[in-house]
Amino acid sequence: MPNQIIWENHGVLSQYYGEFNPELHGKVLNLIFSNPRTDTLKYIIADYSDLNDISLTKKNIKFPFTVTVGASYYLRNIQVALVATDKNIRELCKKYIEVFSQSNTTWKVRLFYSLNDARDWVS
Repeated sequence: MPNQIIWENHGVLSQYYGEFNPELHGKVLNLIFSNPRTDTLKYIIADYSDLNDISLTKKNIKFPFTVTVGASYYLRNIQVALVATDKNIRELCKKYIEVFSQSNTTWKVRLFYSLNDARDWVS
């Protein structure tokens, strides 16, 4: 799988490589949210900066969105940092943030250009 999930003290870093699609995203979200360590999560960092192919679109972003919003009802006050440098991926991240901000959740979601900036925000 072109993804690496790294569990940290108070959060999780999910890094994506190469090809990215809704099925992969769904599998990764299920792995994260079904893990018992999610009960103590304070942040999630999703790093999309090493993607070179993406088949995620504004139309099919709804599946990962619904999985995440569902998790936000039982996991409270989590910070989600999205990291992307590619213009198209950043646009999808912005759309995700826009839709997420309209949901009834206590999660905070922001977009960053670098992993260091994302880490600064969640610390």
